[in-house]
Amino acid sequence: MKLLKNTSLALLSTLIMSTQSAVSEVLTDTQLHATLGIVTHFILDDSGISHNGTTYGEVTSPYTGRVWLDRNLGASKVCTALDDTACYGGYYQWGRAHDGHQVSNSFDYPTLANNVTTVGHADFITNSISPYDWASVDANGAIRFDNWIANDGSSICPVGFRVPTIAELNAELLDVGSAEVTNNTDAFNSFLKIPSAGAHDNNGGMVNEGSRGLLWAVSVNGNYSYNIYFRSNIASLGTSGFRAYGRSVRCIKSQTHTHNGTTYGEVVSPYTGKVWLDRNLGANRVCTSLDDTECYGDYYQWGRNADGHQVSTSNTTSSLASSITNVGHGDFIINGSLPSDWALLDLAGAGRTASWSATDGSSVCPTGFRVPTIVELEAELFDVGSAEIANNTDAFNSFLVLPSAGGRSNTSASLFNQSSFSYTWASSVSSSSSHFVFFGSVSAGWGQYRHSVGYSVRCLRD
Repeated sequence: MKLLKNTSLALLSTLIMSTQSAVSEVLTDTQLHATLGIVTHFILDDSGISHNGTTYGEVTSPYTGRVWLDRNLGASKVCTALDDTACYGGYYQWGRAHDGHQVSNSFDYPTLANNVTTVGHADFITNSISPYDWASVDANGAIRFDNWIANDGSSICPVGFRVPTIAELNAELLDVGSAEVTNNTDAFNSFLKIPSAGAHDNNGGMVNEGSRGLLWAVSVNGNYSYNIYFRSNIASLGTSGFRAYGRSVRCIKSQTHTHNGTTYGEVVSPYTGKVWLDRNLGANRVCTSLDDTECYGDYYQWGRNADGHQVSTSNTTSSLASSITNVGHGDFIINGSLPSDWALLDLAGAGRTASWSATDGSSVCPTGFRVPTIVELEAELFDVGSAEIANNTDAFNSFLVLPSAGGRSNTSASLFNQSSFSYTWASSVSSSSSHFVFFGSVSAGWGQYRHSVGYSVRCLRD
């Protein structure tokens, strides 16, 4: 059994002093998680978040610092026990809107929906045939993923919140260094105060109320969806959740990240579940069209830090840099002589790959993010089962909403192919050339080019 270190105990004791709680010198995991739950709710933001007729508070994770709703969607209160029926909340079929079906006493209905955005009734749709979906369309879940990932208040979560990914749930509940929940008692004693609400079975009727807790994730797995479940002797990741099954939902607050003077949001991949920045580095906003100049962002020379050179109007110089970490100026370095690098050293690129892979905020990406590898870009954009992009229109219509920002020439520093081509750097390198992806009006692919050219950068959460 793990023990709480004295340094953490001192901080914890300070936090709970005003609650008159007594804390012993050493706490077990279960005691600590229960106390953290008390502390979190004690410092709860009680200003109130109202959505679909329910008012929620917020709780902050002691493990990740992320902000969550303080109760399941639809619950009238924060749980006082794992079988507190007033805190069970609604039972949502995966990806479905708040249309009344989530109420525990909604009527069962055996006909599958042919529209996943507007079902047209409030009945709970039953299905006993594999893959046990409530809809006859959207088999890969892409439309419903987009619905549940929305944070503008148009979906089941309040404004600023969304349904979490499986990685985000794991980081709070199952991963090493998290609450490390092992059963439904641990789940209730965690900072999220998760009840054993049971579920609405895909065949109809309520099951396991008071004995099992089940939470949906937004993440998809083929024809199924991810979830986490807890019972008296186990807590586990579920990889094959029937979408017709009604489970609880707990919403997470979407994050923003300010870095080098620009504030970014997040987008979640419907293909890999990974989290990306919602715009190119340096962009003023998310794109409204593929030729929206306000979303083009900056043009980075490969592996170079944000020192001013990336701004499209920066001055130029032909003097190559003698340092890859501190160039000493903000000029765009032009070089038409092979291998056409902007630096005199690190010609194989290992040092700059390491720099662009940093996640501590010291490089071009915000803290927790890095420049993706070419494999990671392919997994989102080209691989079978991904966005499978064929041109720049597809790129704009993808979840990354990529613009055709063009590039900046390594020989003249002039901008080229704006509004007609998109080029995005990867952190991957091959000798004196670096990897990138591109999209034109009739083409899409990946390639290798010279380090001194200026391309867009989109960051990925590590």
